[in-house]
Amino acid sequence: MQGIRVEIPARSGWVAVFIGGWLLFWTYFGAGILRKALDQPDLSSIQWIWLAGWAIGACGVTGYLIWCLTGRTTLSLDQTELKLERRTMGIEWDERTFPTRSVINLRYIPAYWNREWSGGDYGNTYHPSIMRFEAQDSKCDFASGVNDAEAQALIEKMNAVYKIPKDCGGMSAFV
Repeated sequence: MQGIRVEIPARSGWVAVFIGGWLLFWTYFGAGILRKALDQPDLSSIQWIWLAGWAIGACGVTGYLIWCLTGRTTLSLDQTELKLERRTMGIEWDERTFPTRSVINLRYIPAYWNREWSGGDYGNTYHPSIMRFEAQDSKCDFASGVNDAEAQALIEKMNAVYKIPKDCGGMSAFV
């Protein structure tokens, strides 16, 4: 096998619906406050700071929603390199390339809820499933939201092209 190229769509589901609703609420009420604030001749610095935070929040959430709806990660693997490209609306915004000899510990991490008690706060954070590998002294996550069968199939295809070593260091690899 020469190599593979796999396109993985962003997964969002109920998260995109929640974020879309939140963004509508944020924009509707924030725009009303913005109109009132701009009608006042002298805005205080606190009001300007709040308006800047509101605008930054709206832009960040809009970008994330666009990723949820149109984002794609393309994984390319051959004997010499593994490349991950991220695109939104067809526009590439991130590309990472790793020599295959530096890639180790490819694994699937299933989705989980973090329900730990820490610092007086009970954490209840959802973490979607991901695939992860290490290369060049860093961890690289991709394919957020894949299920067990998809992850297993992708790992098998990747290992058919290039057998990625399992230097787990105490962690279990999904293979």
